[in-house]
Amino acid sequence: MIDAMNTVDVLDAHLQGERLRRLLERHGYNVASVAVEQGNIQASVALPDGPRRNVLQTAGIQLDPDVELVALGGTLVHLTTTETTILHMLLLRYGRFVATADFIATIWPDGDLVACKGRLYTHVCTLRRKLSAARDDVTIESSRLGYRLWTAHEGPVDLASDL
Repeated sequence: MIDAMNTVDVLDAHLQGERLRRLLERHGYNVASVAVEQGNIQASVALPDGPRRNVLQTAGIQLDPDVELVALGGTLVHLTTTETTILHMLLLRYGRFVATADFIATIWPDGDLVACKGRLYTHVCTLRRKLSAARDDVTIESSRLGYRLWTAHEGPVDLASDL
């Protein structure tokens, strides 16, 4: 007897894998293979030939905001649009705090400050979990100043320089 739910899940994962392949290839990535194992999509990908204009690289973290992917030590992590924006802002000010109000003004320009703080916190928590699953030395620190990204290898910037 065939489990109908399992068949649908496998088929859905296969379709998602093919969508990922097309998306990466459309943005110039060289995709060697896409496989589905235990419901997880795994892709062997080489960076595009030639320079990519929007790829940010800091402290061994590569973010391609066009395809909402971050590469950490050879592991690709797919991000949501909001997570991509948050990581983009943190990478641009690597090691320094980005004010909560700056995130909110960029992501939800017409949003209520109080309501958006909770939404931002939720997205940062999810981003932390995704990044730490791929590389355990990446830290997104929070304080009254906002959020900052740093790695154990490079460390944060001195707090006095943020004031």
